Amino acid sequence: MAYVLFFVLFGLLVAVGVGFAWQETRRPDSTVFGMREAVAYIYGRMDSGLKQGLRPADIERIVGWELRYVDEQRRSRDSDEPVVVASLAGGAYAQQKAIEEGFTYDGPIIEEVLRLEAEYLASLGAVGEEVAGS
Repeated sequence: MAYVLFFVLFGLLVAVGVGFAWQETRRPDSTVFGMREAVAYIYGRMDSGLKQGLRPADIERIVGWELRYVDEQRRSRDSDEPVVVASLAGGAYAQQKAIEEGFTYDGPIIEEVLRLEAEYLASLGAVGEEVAGS
C-alpha cells in the first residue's frame, strides 16, 4: 500500500513539473510595448506637481504623438542615423501637436512624460542597439 501511495505522489509531482515546464515554453521571447501599461507606469511615477490636472488619457495622448513622430521618422529617414524614442525632437513634435489640437500641455509636462516613457522602455529591456533590418 505504501508503494502505491509513493507512485501516485511521485506521478503527481512529475505531472506538476511537466506542467510548469510547458507553461514556461509558452512565454513569448520578446517584450511587447503596452500602451495601457506604459501610461500606468508613467502616471504612477510622475512628479505630483506636474501631474496635477492630468488624466491618464492625457499621458496616452502625449505618448501617442511621440510614437507617431518616431514612426514617421523611421519611415522617411534618408540616413543611417537611428531614430531615438523620447528625444527632444519627439518632444517638440508632441508640443506642436498639443498646440494644434488645443491642449495646454507645457514643455515640462511633455519632458517628464517622455523621460518616464524612456524609463518604462528600459524596464522592459527595450533600450539598446537598433535592430538590423528595421
